[in-house]
Amino acid sequence: MKALRFAEFGSPSVLRIEEVPIPEPGEGEALVRVKAAAINPSDIGNVAGRYQCGSFGSASIRAWSVSTETGFTFDRIRFHPRPLLRADVYSGDGNPATQPLGTFNPLFPRGAYFTPKVFPFLGPQNLIDLHPVVRFQLKSNVTGAFAWDWYWRESTHDGIYAFGSDALIDPASASHARYLGNQGDLEIRWAPVRHIILAFNFAGFMPGTFFNTATYNAAPVAANVGFTFRF
Repeated sequence: MKALRFAEFGSPSVLRIEEVPIPEPGEGEALVRVKAAAINPSDIGNVAGRYQCGSFGSASIRAWSVSTETGFTFDRIRFHPRPLLRADVYSGDGNPATQPLGTFNPLFPRGAYFTPKVFPFLGPQNLIDLHPVVRFQLKSNVTGAFAWDWYWRESTHDGIYAFGSDALIDPASASHARYLGNQGDLEIRWAPVRHIILAFNFAGFMPGTFFNTATYNAAPVAANVGFTFRF
């Protein structure tokens, strides 16, 4: 019989239709034929919100973030394309003299250490991003994704931060502009055998208005090759 299986975390493109033996029911068991099954709504669209509160020294903390991802897979079209749209907003400081600390703290952001993707150029603090993506399946064991990001500052009273370290790349005083730039990403993933995934990633960032006054504002380009063993 045919079964829909997956051996790795990811989009619906990681699902595989495989031939498996028909199970033999044991004593007190029954074999049930399944003609249709519902899809978990969280597999189609996700919306998440977070709120942080507390204090740091004499200052109070009021930070937040909202993230969403919605997509659809065209299974009957060649390469099974899955266009989707991601959007994220991470709060930044308002006027530090009169308002609470508002820069969102991602705590443990997921970076290249946990995934073969290229390390992000900007950290998830004081950031708005709009992120359309198209995923595709070239072969049963080869998938890919092409994406484009646009970035803005959530607050012009706060600067921009490095991913992971939370280090301030440029302070708010560096520019009054909100637009940070845009970024293109390409990813190809190949599973030559079960439990092993090889990935190639390429990304380039085009600085926007915020960086026009920066001394070093060359467009960064990055690429990497990742190896993952899942057991």
